[in-house]
Amino acid sequence: ERLTRNVAAGVALAFTGIALVIAARGITLSRATLTGDALVFIGVIFWSIYTLGVRSLPGEISSLRVTALTLLTGTPGLIVLGMPGLFAVEWKLLGVRAWGGLAYATFLALVVAYVLWNVSIRKVGGSRTAVYTCVTPLVAALVAWPLLGERPVPLQGVGAALIVVGVLLTRRKVLSAEY
Repeated sequence: ERLTRNVAAGVALAFTGIALVIAARGITLSRATLTGDALVFIGVIFWSIYTLGVRSLPGEISSLRVTALTLLTGTPGLIVLGMPGLFAVEWKLLGVRAWGGLAYATFLALVVAYVLWNVSIRKVGGSRTAVYTCVTPLVAALVAWPLLGERPVPLQGVGAALIVVGVLLTRRKVLSAEY
């Protein structure tokens, strides 16, 4: 997959927008935030490896099968890491809402999202698919507004605009000279 000028410029704009959305309220350099940032960075590296791996799979392996294999191989590790929490839960006391949240997280946030991601990688490529992850901080800020009462500040609006323009720029095919 070749990197075009539009994709490179779009990614640069989107990342600048992310920085503005995140940093608009100030940056703290505590041990907790640095640890969280490091974990996110490690996650991004592994997610990139996964995206490249999906792109390199033969076309006859369906996106649903890739998703199933991903979840089957990843779930045991998550269960082991979550074991202390699993034993601490009073399972009998969980209500319908909690079980509904688990079903949502399992089927929509995992299965459907992975299938759509894998289909997109195959249809438009890894770079153009991956740029959509730049929208995550924007969506988080928009969801936090009504749910948590966190009102956006003007700098976040500028960042949001840069994210949207960056993503749209990666979609343009016209004038896409290759690097």
